[in-house]
Amino acid sequence: FVYAPSYDMATCIAMFTNISATIIFISRVEMHFHERYRAYSEAVIGGRWEDIRNAKDRMFRQISSELLNLVRIQFIISVVIYILCVIVLPRFGFAGLVMQIYPCVAAGYFILFLLYSEIIFLYYFNDMAGAMLSSLVFCAVVFAGSILSSHLSTIWYGLGVVLGSFAGFTVAYFRIRWLERHLDEHIFCRGILFPVKRGKMPDSCVYKRDDKKKRRRKEKTK
Repeated sequence: FVYAPSYDMATCIAMFTNISATIIFISRVEMHFHERYRAYSEAVIGGRWEDIRNAKDRMFRQISSELLNLVRIQFIISVVIYILCVIVLPRFGFAGLVMQIYPCVAAGYFILFLLYSEIIFLYYFNDMAGAMLSSLVFCAVVFAGSILSSHLSTIWYGLGVVLGSFAGFTVAYFRIRWLERHLDEHIFCRGILFPVKRGKMPDSCVYKRDDKKKRRRKEKTK
């Protein structure tokens, strides 16, 4: 027979309860935020300082709007799925320890998918340090919280995921706010929005009149 540990089954159900957050985020980012990001990138390439500043403000307002919309929509979906799971799953044999662990883990995964969204926003600005810091904080707090929750009752077995996700979400959120205040330095001083290539500097002279005469002579000789 096939057997799955209770905590694995509770984690699987919790993940599917909140997995729609990835679909919502990807579709909204592609349709809304990416346009703001592209407008800012085009302003950086050849726009005025006022255009760059306005594009940056609109872009970060869009980030805040997308995160709030994601929280609202996913919260409604997660609550509906959670109620259905609590009512329906016990009739199919999912009861006991599985349903005791499930609520806390579901809350943790709800915050975790929000953390994923913030990390993707950090990737947009090529902020690898912020993404790594958020991930490390998440892993460290989950590890410590899991050890702590193992000494508590079964309903708190998912406490480590809740605390770790919340800690990582908080770090990523303040990192995005830090980028908002220091984006000009991040882009213009460090130059990491666009790929940097190292090589021999091309000749500063782009046109010589003598070169044109030489090409004409070559064409005549041919």
